[in-house]
Amino acid sequence: RAYDLYLKVFADALPTAPAAQIERKDIVLLLDTMADRPAAANLLLGTIGALYFWGRDRGHVTADPTKDIERFEMGEHEPWPEDLVQAALDSEDETVRLAVHLLYFTAQRISDVCAMQWTDLRGDRIAVRQQKTGKVLDIPLHSKLRDLLAATPKQGLVFLAKDDGTALGAARIRLALKAWTRKQKGEVAAHGLRKNAVNKLLEVVC
Repeated sequence: RAYDLYLKVFADALPTAPAAQIERKDIVLLLDTMADRPAAANLLLGTIGALYFWGRDRGHVTADPTKDIERFEMGEHEPWPEDLVQAALDSEDETVRLAVHLLYFTAQRISDVCAMQWTDLRGDRIAVRQQKTGKVLDIPLHSKLRDLLAATPKQGLVFLAKDDGTALGAARIRLALKAWTRKQKGEVAAHGLRKNAVNKLLEVVC
């Protein structure tokens, strides 16, 4: 069942690409889109590796595009230090500020945050269908997130959009946050903001 699932992911991502012409960079790019799901990314990498092992053994291909690609680290993501969270919420970098507001005040994965659209707003709530679980959520809109969204120009369907209106992908947001936090002397992952959000909810007895 796992092979069926991840072979379909691979086929959907590169449906017409000749197997012998797939390169390491193609696999890395595909895995980067799943960086917020490290276990799934690692399973996909293993499945593609097994597929190419089968192909080489039977003379269909000679290369292995998965060779030397490191697996994602597993384990818990640590919450951000409180001062770093506040600095990000106040950042002059508009992409960082909006992304952190969305991640922190909705407690969702980065892939879900990147998919959030203006039409998902329902008064004082925001509707979300989680990509990983398929679960539909109805999240109260925090006043700070509401105020920032009210001041944010609508440049496309999604909240996190480029100047031309197209969506900023999860990989692009993740890199932007990593570059910003490193400038602040912090080594944290975007996913850690989910733990910050949960900690705050627990503090107010949710």
